[in-house]
Amino acid sequence: MPITSHQPPTTSHCFSRRLFLGGSGALLAQGLLARSQPLPYGRGSAAGAGATVSLIRGDDRRKNAHDALEAIDDQIRPVLRHKKYVVIKPNNVSTVNPLAATNADTLHGILDYLAPRFKGPVMIAEASAGETMEGFENFHYDRVAAERRAQKVSLIDLNAEAKYETMPLIDFDIHPMPVRLAARLLDPEAFVICAAILKTHNTVVATLSVKIDGFEGMEGNGPASGTPVPSRVAIASTDYIAADRVGVEAMGIDAKWIGYLNFCGQFGLGQFDLDKIEVRGEKIAAVRRKYRLHQDIERELQWMGPMTDLPPKLG
Repeated sequence: MPITSHQPPTTSHCFSRRLFLGGSGALLAQGLLARSQPLPYGRGSAAGAGATVSLIRGDDRRKNAHDALEAIDDQIRPVLRHKKYVVIKPNNVSTVNPLAATNADTLHGILDYLAPRFKGPVMIAEASAGETMEGFENFHYDRVAAERRAQKVSLIDLNAEAKYETMPLIDFDIHPMPVRLAARLLDPEAFVICAAILKTHNTVVATLSVKIDGFEGMEGNGPASGTPVPSRVAIASTDYIAADRVGVEAMGIDAKWIGYLNFCGQFGLGQFDLDKIEVRGEKIAAVRRKYRLHQDIERELQWMGPMTDLPPKLG
């Protein structure tokens, strides 16, 4: 579960995360919905700085989420103490299919971690393609908020809140177009925890990006119509590119195929080099499960040009 918080961009690195997302939005469209606001890696990874990722395995989803955050507490707490509120951003690509959405126990695990460390309000905020509040009810987020009144937990439909910032992105035809992004997820006063899931994808091979709950991942025709994989892991980092890099390895997917992650690493928006990532907890090899990819995987890989190393089923 990669976690990221806002810091002002450094003046010595003109290519900020905000600028990158603005200039290459088509590549990051899925990640944009499940990421935190632009963060502090103005120069780090491009200059060879390392990253830390926790990788926790266990049979209790709630405990996994808590333990993954606790394993990188030394990196979270110094930033958390300066924030006015926390936003937990679930991933509800569907409002009716639980496998395609963040599980309520994951939210409880995050709140378990926050309880002794943060006394401000906590918002669970999403903008679903369907009826957001209906999804919150279907997935029992309303019960989470009711049980967590002491932590001042509230539910926010970002569509209904209708506060946004406009950013120019590039569409699939390489045309610039304005896109409205939820202002709350870009607020420097907020500590944003993005609670996504390990899933295969119908366009970008795999979708992970930002807090990753891999207790039950999705393989096949993700991100909404795949089948479950009992990976039983949780992944956390303050570098969401590094977290996704570890997540891809845990899914047994060739990292070269994930174009948007490669490009983010090349532009120094996070650490993509596995040799420069410290993994706390389980070894990647111990948790790796090879996910079955989407049925349209050949189309998804066309961005790479002529293929010379197709997997056996594609060759």
